[in-house]
Amino acid sequence: MGIYNASSLIREARQKAGLTQEQMSEGICSAKVLSRIETGLTNASHATFQALMERAGASYTASPVFDSRECFECFHALKHAHFHLDAWQLSPAWEELLKLADRNWAGNKLYYQEWLLLHCRLQFCSYCCSHRQNFDNLLCALHITRPEINLSDFRRFLLSRNEIRILIALAQEALYLGKIQDCLQIHEQVTTYLSDSKWPQTEKERLQAEDAIVYTKYLIAAGNYEAALETAENSRRKMALNSETAPLLELTFLTGLCCCHTWNPAAGKEHIKAAFYSAYALESCYATVCRAYLRRETAFTLTGEICSRPDIPVQEYPVIQTIDSPSPSEGLCDDAENSGSYPLGRLIQDLRREQKISQSLLCQGLCTGSRLSKIECGSIEPDIMLSEALLQRLGLSDRVFTFWGNEKEKRFHDLKYKILYERFLPSETLDAYLDEMEQLAGERNVLYRQEYLLLKTIEKILPAKEQQGLPRLSLLCPSNEFS
Repeated sequence: MGIYNASSLIREARQKAGLTQEQMSEGICSAKVLSRIETGLTNASHATFQALMERAGASYTASPVFDSRECFECFHALKHAHFHLDAWQLSPAWEELLKLADRNWAGNKLYYQEWLLLHCRLQFCSYCCSHRQNFDNLLCALHITRPEINLSDFRRFLLSRNEIRILIALAQEALYLGKIQDCLQIHEQVTTYLSDSKWPQTEKERLQAEDAIVYTKYLIAAGNYEAALETAENSRRKMALNSETAPLLELTFLTGLCCCHTWNPAAGKEHIKAAFYSAYALESCYATVCRAYLRRETAFTLTGEICSRPDIPVQEYPVIQTIDSPSPSEGLCDDAENSGSYPLGRLIQDLRREQKISQSLLCQGLCTGSRLSKIECGSIEPDIMLSEALLQRLGLSDRVFTFWGNEKEKRFHDLKYKILYERFLPSETLDAYLDEMEQLAGERNVLYRQEYLLLKTIEKILPAKEQQGLPRLSLLCPSNEFS
C-alpha cells in the first residue's frame, strides 16, 4: 500500500514507548484487536490509530484508511467543530455537532467521546450552561475510555489528548462549582503529566496553555495576581508564536486583568482592548462576556467603542442526552473490531463524482488520467503530495489529515514540519534540511519540487522575521500577536 504500513507504525511506537499490548490498548480496544492490527490482520481506522499513537506518545499525523465514508464524514465534522470553537464561532460549531449526532458518531465510541468534549466546550463558551451538568457530562466522556479513573490520582494512566482535555475541562468546571481543591488537584497532575510527555512541542504547548487558563483563573480567585500574571503571560506569548487563536483570546484577556490588579493599568488596558476587539472581529459572544465581566467585577473604565458597540448575543444551546455506558448494543463500539476498508482512492472517487468532475479535469497537471483511474479503483495508492493536491482540488483544502507513504515521503514531511514549526533553527541546520529535501524531491516529482522551492524561497526572507522572534510558520500564517 502507498499508505505507510499502519500496523508497523503502531507496533514500533508501542515498542519504543516500552508498553505491552494490554497497556497500549487499555480503554481504546482489546489487546486481541491490537494484536490483530499489529500483525496486519485487521485495519486500524483513523480514530483508533490516533488514540493508539497518542497513547505511545508518538506522532499521529500519519493516517491509515477510514472504515467507511460515514467514518470519514464524522472525522471531518469533528475537525470543523474544533476549528469553529477555536475561533469562538459557536453556531457553526453547533451545526457540525448536530451532524455527528445525526450520524450516531459512526457507531464509534472514540468519536462519541470527542463529541461529548466538544459539546461541553460549546456549552461553556456559550456562558449559558449548567456547570454541574457540564461536569457530569465530561465525567461521562472520560469514563468511556477510563471507567476506573480516580480524579484524585490518575498519574499511573497513559492518557490521550482528548482525555487530557477532558481532565482540564473538569478542573475548570470544578472551579466554577466552588470545588477549589479538586480543581487544583487535577491541574497539578495534568501539569506533571504534560511536562513529562514526549509529544511534539507545539501539541504539548497548546495543552499546557489550556491548563494555564484554568490555573490562572484559580490564582485570580485566590487573589494571587502576581503568579496569575506570570502564568497567563508566559502561555500567551507561546500561543502568539504558535498562532493559536482559542487559548490566545482568553490568555490575553486574563493577562490584562492581572496587569490591572498588579498596578500596571496601561498594559492592562491594551491587553483587554486587544482581546475584546479580536473577539468582536470573530463575531464571538466572548466579547459580550468580557465586557459584562468588566462592568460587574472590576473598576475598569469602559470608554470609546468598547462601551458603545452593540452586544453580540449570548445564545443558549440545548443539551443532548448522553449515553451513560456506550456499548455495542447501544450502537457504539470499538471501531477496530468491525473495521472494513474505505481506501483513499475510493474517497477521491466519491468526492469527484458527487461534484461531477471528470478524471481528466481533476488530475490535470498532477498526474495522468490512467494513474488517477488506478488510484480510484484501488490498484495503486497515491503518494502524500498527490493525495493532498487531489483532495484540495476536491474542496478539502484545510489539510485536516495527512497520509504518509514510504520512508522517503515520511522523511520529507518530517523535514518540512521541522522547518515550519521548530523555532530558531541555526542557519546551518536549516540549510542541511533544505539540501536533504532537495535530494528527496528530485527533479521529476513536480509537487515535491514545488514544496521544496517554496521553503527555499522562505529562507531568503527568514532573517528579518527571526529578529522579531517569530516562528517560520508565521511566514505562511499571520501571527495572532496582539501587543
